[in-house]
Amino acid sequence: HAQHIAPKDFDRFASLGVIASVQPYHAIDDGRWAERRIGPERIKTTYAFRTLLDKRVRLALGTDSLASAPDLSSLVTKLKRGQPDVIFHTGYNPDITLFLRQAREQGLRFSALIGHGAGYGVYDKLKEALGRDVNHFFNVDPISIWLANEKSLRAPLPAMIKMVGEEYEKARPGTLVKSAHVGMAASNTYLFMSEVLPRAIKKYGGIDADALRKAALEVDLPEGGTMLGFGVKFEGEGAPMSGQNDRAFPVILQYVDDKPYLVWPKSQQQREPILPLPGSSPYAAQ
Repeated sequence: HAQHIAPKDFDRFASLGVIASVQPYHAIDDGRWAERRIGPERIKTTYAFRTLLDKRVRLALGTDSLASAPDLSSLVTKLKRGQPDVIFHTGYNPDITLFLRQAREQGLRFSALIGHGAGYGVYDKLKEALGRDVNHFFNVDPISIWLANEKSLRAPLPAMIKMVGEEYEKARPGTLVKSAHVGMAASNTYLFMSEVLPRAIKKYGGIDADALRKAALEVDLPEGGTMLGFGVKFEGEGAPMSGQNDRAFPVILQYVDDKPYLVWPKSQQQREPILPLPGSSPYAAQ
């Protein structure tokens, strides 16, 4: 969300051609208490939709309504009329729970549900709220480092993944499915400390933003070069996706009997996907 923007970043949005994702509803929702949390100075460039437009920044407006809606029955009714084979859903745990409970009550049926990260990446919460109803659901997300195919990774990485997992278990003992986001943080930190920071200091003489950016643009790792399984090569100036990692990819996992299995891409696949939803699911189309 382009919500609390630093003053210097308005021009950067414009010069880089970044599309700002904004949710006007937030101005009357969390806007009621935002200043108490972030202070009188930062609030001056919060919900700054007019400033972005004056800078000729393109806006993508969203409602974020599902995060605060008390009733999704009308959405379920609309989906029932459409009779979808596959449902793609992005949400956090409260609205996921509300949606799926009402979908079950109203008899919504489908062949597959594919979540897009967020609440679908926090399996313990899904299981706590919905029980076995979430069995065989899919999730598209960055890979969990604990699911990466060790044979495809650079030699030092499996040991590092093991160490991070052991520390995770100490902090959150008994967690059914380790958070992919913890693994992302570990992988990105390791990449920064081993590839970017040394190059910035040795080659560009410091750790200022420009030196770090130049060093990052020179990172060139093939697939398997990170704990996340993919490689690293950032697109340079003038490229359509300038600054983006051209070698990154998400994965699709499927929850089967309280375990996450990678089903795509083939280089990381642990098993074939179970399709369509089996008859044991309350949402199964058959």
